[in-house]
Amino acid sequence: MSFVTMEDFYGSYEVIVFSSCYQKHRAKLLQDSIVVVKGKTSAKDRGDSKVIADEIYTLDEALRFLSRRVHLTLGSNRFGKDELERLREVVGRYPGERDIIFHWRENGTEHYTVQARNARVAPGLEMVEELKRIAGVEHVEISN
Repeated sequence: MSFVTMEDFYGSYEVIVFSSCYQKHRAKLLQDSIVVVKGKTSAKDRGDSKVIADEIYTLDEALRFLSRRVHLTLGSNRFGKDELERLREVVGRYPGERDIIFHWRENGTEHYTVQARNARVAPGLEMVEELKRIAGVEHVEISN
């Protein structure tokens, strides 16, 4: 069993990692590493709340395993045929089970939203970075 101090934008808190979870994920629990902890909270009457870890994911693993949709905001004035072909290439390299939702914008105003019917992806950090480099892709968001 291990007691791990985690920090986020709101402060620090303690995570209790029992031995089976610790053995499975100990390589991810390094100082200054970014992880996502899935678990339960435990609150005592007068003490601080603690998290009891069930699973620990790297950021890339969290994108792949916990996400449900990839949202792409596209600027219509900068997104053309070449960018569409580049988008197809990137999406084709990361086949998976997650939906892709396109949000089309013009002059800063969203005009419509479309869900891809024939394209699904397995999101990860590398895919997100590739999508961000396509001209006309204004924003990439992963949601659950």
